[in-house]
Amino acid sequence: MLYEALVRMVREQGPFEQVPTKTRIAFMVRVRFTAVNRVRPDGSLVCHVWLKRRVESPRFTKIELLGRTDWVHHFVLRSEADLDDELRSWMREAYDVGRQTHLQG
Repeated sequence: MLYEALVRMVREQGPFEQVPTKTRIAFMVRVRFTAVNRVRPDGSLVCHVWLKRRVESPRFTKIELLGRTDWVHHFVLRSEADLDDELRSWMREAYDVGRQTHLQG
């Protein structure tokens, strides 16, 4: 299943907690760094990653600026083929945001 494949990819970054809420399943270390916002009827996953910079990619369906340097990048996963090296690099970066390494000296 696509969700389990996503969890395996996120697990490559390090330990995290899955936190289900009414509207999403958040993936957290110290703070949320990615989430599955919705599962579509066709099985695709509507997701987002939190990055400290804006990244341009046609894969993003929406990019939101929250604060001065907090960017939420929305995307859709349609198949396991979407779990590629590009997404893996964003997950690695987002995981560091979740660990809040940018706040450590």
